[in-house]
Amino acid sequence: MGMREAQRLELEVNLKDLKHPIPEAFRKSLAAQLLDELRGEAKNRAHSVARGAETAELAATMLGQIGWGFLRAAQIIGIDVPLQAELNRLVHDIDPDFEAHTIARWSARPASLALQTTDGLRADDVAQAAANTLLSRLREL
Repeated sequence: MGMREAQRLELEVNLKDLKHPIPEAFRKSLAAQLLDELRGEAKNRAHSVARGAETAELAATMLGQIGWGFLRAAQIIGIDVPLQAELNRLVHDIDPDFEAHTIARWSARPASLALQTTDGLRADDVAQAAANTLLSRLREL
């Protein structure tokens, strides 16, 4: 058993061994907070897409990963919250082609995000050009 599985098992055992179950009001509060956090993250990702900082594909992928973590947390804590349905809606709001993009990413070996600007330049080329410009301006001083 790996370390992650051992930690998860320990947490599940500890939750089951509580003398008193987690109060329902507290569970509902946690569920509402998780939904609010997920929606807030979706809003941030959508804003990044709108201002041109991220592609819809990248933003939805990141939201999907964050949402998966929220889902696991809810399962471990033992709260019932409709996170999966909300996550599906939110990623599709950002990237209507989310499934196709996910399948394409998983099909690539190794899976990767091709970091490039919208005009086709690779991100590391852009960074190198910016560094060269900065160096030449520093030399002029």
